Amino acid sequence: MTSLSRFPSLPLATVAATAATALTWAAARATGQHLIIMRGAEAVPVPLGAVVLATVAGGAAAAGLARVAARWRDPRRSYLVLCALGLAVSAVPPLLSTATAGAAAWLLVLHAVAAAVLVPAGLPERVPAGSAA
Repeated sequence: MTSLSRFPSLPLATVAATAATALTWAAARATGQHLIIMRGAEAVPVPLGAVVLATVAGGAAAAGLARVAARWRDPRRSYLVLCALGLAVSAVPPLLSTATAGAAAWLLVLHAVAAAVLVPAGLPERVPAGSAA
């Protein structure tokens, strides 16, 4: 039985991660950094709403990864590997589509902030050696 109730801290962590990324977005703006991505030749600003939506999607992804990892022999390791792969994949678009190095750096910081809150929340409990999982 693998349900979200097995990971009760993920919804709260998603709210916390959303607040943390919103503050990080605001910090980028306060330093004068405009978060701009390129769509072809068009510069498109990254609005706060997009950051919030992406963070909520990240929370949903963490829940899904926790559910998948719970089915494997070593759920903790599996979850951490899946999260690391997801974070690496999510880092590609900011690196390829930002207008400036500063924008890319801030977008990567946004990803890291969300992961720092979400990944621990979905981490399965340690099962003592010799006990049945």
